[in-house]
Amino acid sequence: MRLAPSSCEALNPSDVMIKEKTTLLASAIPLLAFLQKSLLHSKDYRLFCASLLLLPVSALPQSSPCPCPELLPPNNIGQVTISAPWHISGNFSAAANPAYFSMQVISGPPAIPLGAYDGWCVDALNTIDQGPATYSSLFWASCDPNLNQELGPGYPSSVYVSPDVWHQINYLLNHKNGAYFWNVQMAIWHLIGGPVPSEFFNPPFPPTDPVQVLALVAEAQDNAPAWQPQCGDKTAVVVQIPSSMRVVQLVILELPCTCPPCPCDPHDIKYNFNGTQIIFRNTSGGSYVWFISDGKVSGLPANQKALLHVSNQKIVIPATGSSPQYTVPVPDAFITFDPSASLATTTFDTVNNVWRMNFPSSGMAGNVFYGAVAFKVPLAGLPGGIKNVDWSGIFTTDTVGLSVTWQWHAANYSNFTSDYNSIAPKPTDDNSASIYKNSDHAGTPEGTDLISGKSWKSFVVGGASGGGGGNYTGSGSSTIQLTPCVCPNLAGVQNDSTSVVRLPSLPRGLPALQSQ
Repeated sequence: MRLAPSSCEALNPSDVMIKEKTTLLASAIPLLAFLQKSLLHSKDYRLFCASLLLLPVSALPQSSPCPCPELLPPNNIGQVTISAPWHISGNFSAAANPAYFSMQVISGPPAIPLGAYDGWCVDALNTIDQGPATYSSLFWASCDPNLNQELGPGYPSSVYVSPDVWHQINYLLNHKNGAYFWNVQMAIWHLIGGPVPSEFFNPPFPPTDPVQVLALVAEAQDNAPAWQPQCGDKTAVVVQIPSSMRVVQLVILELPCTCPPCPCDPHDIKYNFNGTQIIFRNTSGGSYVWFISDGKVSGLPANQKALLHVSNQKIVIPATGSSPQYTVPVPDAFITFDPSASLATTTFDTVNNVWRMNFPSSGMAGNVFYGAVAFKVPLAGLPGGIKNVDWSGIFTTDTVGLSVTWQWHAANYSNFTSDYNSIAPKPTDDNSASIYKNSDHAGTPEGTDLISGKSWKSFVVGGASGGGGGNYTGSGSSTIQLTPCVCPNLAGVQNDSTSVVRLPSLPRGLPALQSQ
């Protein structure tokens, strides 16, 4: 995005390959000059040269490569809202700017789910408003070998690059290595859409670190040939904004590759509620049954992280007497065991509606929390003595050799909530591995009701599998031992919001369930 528009060059497609190398070399000249001025006569220059020699080699492709998105007319039309937060606010911090653009697809083809995306500039010479502004757009896959022809003429010659260069850009988008957003953008312009205007290296633009920029470029050029995007990686989608008034800057959005489900069989445990009737209580939060899942994981590697995913979960409360059957969907859980972690933590990701736990790989006593769901008691309540309440789910992992034990509990609360971060479940039985230095069991609600100022624990009563008092989680079911299914794509699934179970949005005051 430039502050003033500039002319653009019409391109004869036959000139593309001839101009490509010359243009990319020209785009590097301002950056190289800046680097020479900054680092020449300094030991940092030698360190930079050495860093290029030590760049890591990309891992070999995995078993589930990401297909190129199908974005061809007429299935490539939509609307997108684009803004440049850093330019609007003047806040150049890395924390506030994960990318050059913030983009929101509000309509589009099936290949691009509606929602928010990170975005980047393609050509440095044309302009686009700082936004937020909404545009009618055409979407094109950067991995399409016919992209140059589909874009048509009229853009700077440096936009029309080979599929190999687009592959380098896609490598870069998946291997930013924590780089500052402006340096990532500079690296993109080094590969496509340059030359970078000299004023972009000075205020009022964000600061440039030429060492980081050229390291990103060198890694992309060196490692992209042996790399293929996998499940969970991102692919650049070119957003073209047709206009009869002027040539509008091309931008790209980062489209995550949807992960295929891992074909694994579910496990289930049936358990009986005790004889205490569960009564609906008209309290400020309402009464709930707090279902908790926990267990132990063994076979964890000592020198690398291991991820356990619990998915496709539901709890079926059978019909009993006049009480109907209820089916309760349970949020997914992503459980990371990390040898470098020193503290067990639990949080609920409200964007993707999933539990996320992080545990040390060793040194903890007792069970760890696998997730939970708060079931709002229906107005008619539930009878005591319900038999064969069935919790089922699928356990997958990215690590060979894990063994899992699993059980579940259910406690009745006269006043509770479905705000899981307010509930603040204890991550582990261990009395020193989390911030909760007590003897409570994993899954115990350690949070506080802000309305009454009382702890959630103070509202536990008898019913479900608990007797109230100090039994905050209820008594446990039988324990089963299982071997989780090994899914190579699991790390990608964790970052792919289309693959996780989303709970339905229900009006406040209604039970989080489906009635049959």
